[in-house]
Amino acid sequence: NAGVGVNVIPRAIWGAAAARPERMERTRGGYKKITVHHSAEENAPELDGSVADTAAALRQMQRSHMESKSPRWGDIGYHFLIDPAGHVFQGRELVWQGAHADGDNNIQNIGICMIGNFDEERPSKAALESLRKLIDGLRRTWSIPKTSVFGHQDLKSTRCPGKNLEPWVKSYAR
Repeated sequence: NAGVGVNVIPRAIWGAAAARPERMERTRGGYKKITVHHSAEENAPELDGSVADTAAALRQMQRSHMESKSPRWGDIGYHFLIDPAGHVFQGRELVWQGAHADGDNNIQNIGICMIGNFDEERPSKAALESLRKLIDGLRRTWSIPKTSVFGHQDLKSTRCPGKNLEPWVKSYAR
């Protein structure tokens, strides 16, 4: 938590399953960029704003990343996740390369997932404020320039992080 500028809810609090190191790669050489995503689940859970409610949704997401992906992932793909109430959750530990931006795009790239479908809805003020503080803190910690903050669609052909979040990311990176 220290140094990222926001209170991060640790894996133990949200009930994360143990990571499977044999399915992951260690991060090498520190971090050089940050990529913002949205979760855009098909059947998104209705979150009530509580940590417990989001924790249940994160356990489900982690399960799907570890059991449904092929090849199976060693953990949830993102390093941080932010719910609409603005709570920031620890995802995959930063010692592990993320699984969020496709192949080599994951190298030295911190993945942050905003929970919601931002093609259909707008991110909440609380979530955007937490996103800004988290990115600011990570940039300070890793000396990442503003111009190295991306939306997923900047790295790959995808709609992620959605038409209502991508403009925020572009504006931040300017």
